[in-house]
Amino acid sequence: MRTFWVLYTARMDGEGGDDQAALFARVKMIGQEFEGGRIPIRSLDELGRYQALVLAAAAAQWREIHDEDDLPEDFASQLDLVLSDIEDGSAVSLLERPHATPYDSFYEYGRTVVEQQIALASAESPEADVISLLAYKEFRDLGSSLRDDERMEIVAPSSHAGGVSDVVTITPEISRRIRQNLAPKFKKLLKPPRHTEYGWIVGRLTAINADEQNYTISTDTYGSINGRYKSEEILDDLKAVLDSSERAPVVRFYGRLRFVGERLDRILDVSVVQVLEIDGEPWSRRFIELASLEEDWDDEYPESKVVSFTALDGARAILQFVQSHGISQPGIFPTVSGGVSLEWATSSEVLTIEITEEAEFQLFHLTQGTTAVNVTTQTITEAYGFIGEHLQT
Repeated sequence: MRTFWVLYTARMDGEGGDDQAALFARVKMIGQEFEGGRIPIRSLDELGRYQALVLAAAAAQWREIHDEDDLPEDFASQLDLVLSDIEDGSAVSLLERPHATPYDSFYEYGRTVVEQQIALASAESPEADVISLLAYKEFRDLGSSLRDDERMEIVAPSSHAGGVSDVVTITPEISRRIRQNLAPKFKKLLKPPRHTEYGWIVGRLTAINADEQNYTISTDTYGSINGRYKSEEILDDLKAVLDSSERAPVVRFYGRLRFVGERLDRILDVSVVQVLEIDGEPWSRRFIELASLEEDWDDEYPESKVVSFTALDGARAILQFVQSHGISQPGIFPTVSGGVSLEWATSSEVLTIEITEEAEFQLFHLTQGTTAVNVTTQTITEAYGFIGEHLQT
């Protein structure tokens, strides 16, 4: 039974500036179909897969060394292996790179990784489940063109003169093991874990399907999310929200959320529906940002709460008051306790109004050279008076 050999080669500059071929790898196809110097078309796919895998492993090494920088534009095209000759006897085909490149060390590294991972896939080892090249279809399909009486051997040139090169072998049995055993396990390892948790989610309610007991909201963080409800009271709340505005209203739900990895996949059930009145004023965009904050939003305060809609309603009333009196708009900030802080500050004066999640107003004023004033009230008119007393239009 004759053999079909393939030589992957690279051109290097020889002495005097002449180019000379340098062996990159030998891919030897063994089987009756390869007798007489024949090259079945189906076997050419294996050569393409091998080259693609060398390039993938080389690219991964580049990114690791260069801190995930983008690959050079010519990184892939420089690995341009060409079929230059077919030798007599055992149909030895020569594949050459036209010229040396600055990336040759990466291509050689990629070749080594491919050989190591093929050898690992051939072994009955638990480490075979985490072969990185399983992420590529070319590796999962490697050897798939082989028939039962055929095999493929890959031989890299020895790194030292007179050395013995390692040989990695792919058989139909190994190819099936890659596709049917290793690939599914690898896919499962990569699949992000699912988990459920209770929490808040904010978005615009865009659709309700009462027959299917589901709805759709559009969120800034997760995109379009589908959700379900079980209570007829929740359905009534959803309908009331959707009917309350010509535009899709901003809502916040509390319920059971299903995540896939870090991505919100679905809202499984809802127990609380809150609507945020958006009035088209200068602060409306900021209100949506605050309402969209999730629990633990402040890295320095891991138990920071979502911003209360009650606090936002109180802040809106204050902002409408200062707008109507020609007073400059304050900075608008969330508090870790679930409230909203409105802040006016200059080099000589600070005035803040913090609206808590219980709709309490905490008033503070400090002018350079004076004693700070602190007042707490649940009466918004007192907050208006505080502003009128300490801020000028």
